[in-house]
Parts: sequence; structure tokens; C-alpha cells
Amino acid sequence: MTPKRILIVGGGFAGMYAAMEMRRLEEIGHQVTLVSAENFMQYQPFLPEVASGTIDPRAIVVPLRPLLKRATIEVGEVTSIDHDARNVDVRIPDGGTVQLEYDVLVVTAGSWSRVLPIPGLAEHGIGFTTVQEAIYLRNHVLSRLDVATQTQDPQRRRAALTFVFVGAGYAGVEALGELEDLARDAMRNYPKLRPSEMRWVLVEAAGRILPELPPNLAAYAQAQLAERNIDVLLHTRLESAVEGTIQLSDGQAFAADTLVWTAGVKPSPLAGVGGLPVDARGRVVVDDHLRVGLLLLRHRIGRRRLLRPAVAGDRAGPAAADLGSEGAGADRFVCQPAPPRERHRAVRGGLGPAARPVRRLVGPGRGDRVVRT
Repeated sequence: MTPKRILIVGGGFAGMYAAMEMRRLEEIGHQVTLVSAENFMQYQPFLPEVASGTIDPRAIVVPLRPLLKRATIEVGEVTSIDHDARNVDVRIPDGGTVQLEYDVLVVTAGSWSRVLPIPGLAEHGIGFTTVQEAIYLRNHVLSRLDVATQTQDPQRRRAALTFVFVGAGYAGVEALGELEDLARDAMRNYPKLRPSEMRWVLVEAAGRILPELPPNLAAYAQAQLAERNIDVLLHTRLESAVEGTIQLSDGQAFAADTLVWTAGVKPSPLAGVGGLPVDARGRVVVDDHLRVGLLLLRHRIGRRRLLRPAVAGDRAGPAAADLGSEGAGADRFVCQPAPPRERHRAVRGGLGPAARPVRRLVGPGRGDRVVRT
């Protein structure tokens, strides 16, 4: 048996679980390397609770090195993939570049924040995709209370107590709800401030919030926000944030110290530069079995097997090939991101037409939860 070099790009849900399930391959001599921008995996759905202090940041991160003792962890960002030469270029933290070779490639690069060219957004907007950003946002919100209680300028006070969130998906609704709870509770320690002085604004370009949920559940969540005097502005876009002045498409203009951008994500650009087939929006084109053209995106690591590239018109799926056998043909293996529970099932070979629905939950704050099963 010739040992194979398995390279995993991305240390999120899919990448980490893929590496975990490949422990058996490592035991029989194959080499697993995981490239990740951080040396930990973060459980992103709990970022709003981290921002509000409900959950300790350490509770949502998993250090990769202690978990994947046999694997090699490379901290950096893959900038290019050369399928013909079977190597990738990795930009490491000190600014240099290293090259890693592979026999089997697993791509789980995930997504990036979708940022629009809005004047002032880059200078004043705060992202909400990492633990670091969640902690920063918590500290920033609390610092605005200090500014508001110390200033003698009514306009400055109003700007400090105005919080704008752009994007009403899961991230925006939950982050706003949790941080509004945090600020309201913290105001008990600021005798000069009243909760009614705060203004929380949720801006959404579409006609409803939480498009991931059925309309009735989204309407319930919106009603909960309205009861807390949170302004939900639908069919509204952010047009400018220059010098901290928020200008909206409905004509409103006001000063705000806090602008949080949660207006969705876009696919990692690695999909395009890596030679994978993508659609007009840069998303990898896959079939129901997570296959890309002739590249199969599903594996059964428990039996130490990877699947051969699919044959066109093969409805039964491609034949399995032992990773250790010569000429197996499983020379490129790519894994497409999926929801958390589905990711785990995919890595274990359980994702397919019979996969069960995933439970969805969103919390608009104050312990409220909207659940879809």
C-alpha cells in the first residue's frame, strides 16, 4: 500500500469532521493535513450569545491541534489550487507563502461576508462572522453607554445610543436581540440613562425578516421585536454611512455610532480559482449526491473508501475504490459545506436522499426562540 497525502482546505464544520473521521486512515499510514485560517473551529450559530455574554467564548471554539493529534495543522489561507501539479499555495500568518502537495484534496472553504460598495461601510461597519468580532461588538456596545452617560451634547448622546443592523437573516435578528438585552440590562448601572433613549434599527431590503423560516414564524419573530420598540424597516437599503451618518433608501438620515453588517455571505473565491465549476454567483455546482461533474463530493471514511469520479448517467452512483489500492482513481475529493447536522452526516456517509430534516432555531433575545423542525 502506498500512503496517500490527504489535504483538507478549511477548518470549519466540514473540514474538522472530515479530519476526525479520517483517523482510521491515519492509523494505517495515510497522512492528513488540514489548512485553516485559525487554529480552532468555531460554532458560529452561537456568536450572538457570545456577543451578549450569555455564553463564554471558550465554549464555542474547539482547538484543532489537541483534537486532531495525528493530523498536521497548517494555519494559513489557501490562495490557489493546481490540480495538474497536485499542490496548493498557502499564505501563512507571517505573510510568506508555502506550497503543500496532495494526492487527495478535500475543499471545505466555506463562505465570506458579502460586502457591498456602500460609502462609509468599510470605515464604520462591524462584521459578525467570527468570535473576535462578537467580542469586539459586545465591548463596543457597552462602551457606547459610557459615552452616552458622560456627554453633555444631546446629539452625541443620541448617536451613541443608536444601533443599526443591516440584514435580517438569522445573524442579524439574533445579534440585535441578544445585544439589545445586554444593553438594557447594563443600563441598570447607568442612572443617567433610560432604556427608552436607545434606538435599535433592523434594516432589510426584502419584504420580510428571517427568509429561512416560514412566513408565520418570521411574522411572530417580527412581532416580538416590535414589542420591544425595535424598528424593523423592510424594503429598505443602506445607501451611505459616511462619517457615521446613516442614510437609508426610505429617506431617513441619522447619526449612529454602531453599524453592524449581517447582510448575508458569498462563496469563498477559492471555488472559482480552484478550477471547480461554479454558477453565476460563484457557488459550486453540485448534484443531489454532492458531486461536481466528474468529482465526487461524498465519501465513506468508516470503510476506508473513497468513491471514484462518477460516470455520466450512472444513476446508482460511482463505484467505491479502496484508498490504499493503486490506480484507485480517487485522486481528487471535494466536500461542499452543508448545515451543521447535515455536515456531520455527510462526513459519515449518511447524507443522501433519505437525510432527515434539520431542526432550525432562531432567538430574537430575552430567551425567546422560534423553532422550525
